[in-house]
Amino acid sequence: MLSKYKEHLKKAKEILKVNSTSGHTKPSQDLYPHQWNWDSGFIAIGYSWYDQKRAIKEIRSLFDAQWTNGMVPQIVFDPKYLGGYFPEPDFWQAESSGKVPEGKLTSGITMPPIHATVCRLIFERAEDSAEAKVFLKEIYPKLKKSHRYLYTCRDPKGEGLVCIRHPWESGVDNSPVWDTVLMIRQKAFLWI
Repeated sequence: MLSKYKEHLKKAKEILKVNSTSGHTKPSQDLYPHQWNWDSGFIAIGYSWYDQKRAIKEIRSLFDAQWTNGMVPQIVFDPKYLGGYFPEPDFWQAESSGKVPEGKLTSGITMPPIHATVCRLIFERAEDSAEAKVFLKEIYPKLKKSHRYLYTCRDPKGEGLVCIRHPWESGVDNSPVWDTVLMIRQKAFLWI
């Protein structure tokens, strides 16, 4: 049983290595060539077991694209892979918001906030606790800003509930639960 576990661990590490870019790790070589919000969080958790520096780099890379209002985008586009994924930056037109960091191409939506938990796990598993503390001091204001964004900008009724503007923000992108809503919306656009 232990040998099977070690073989799975070896394969997982190989996948992360193959999908690694200079700044982030792609969830998939071809289907998802950019950086995705949740995926980077879960990828950083994987790295946290054996490569603290890479786990930290994954989160830093994602938060480098944090909007000025605190939103952490669902997708951070890698210019090297433009042209093969839909929807690309021209669809989102995020730059027109005036909130995207200069030089970054992002989607205009976010995902549920998992990154504070991810950062805690990176710290708890850290081999170099001094480096991990420096990272936490650096990332804390950004995490706080992302939570403040959800609290102030995504709670229109002041109920303490974050609204979802797009099904992909739920984390269950392709769930059948969205089919009826999307069908109604599609029919409404046909009449415009």
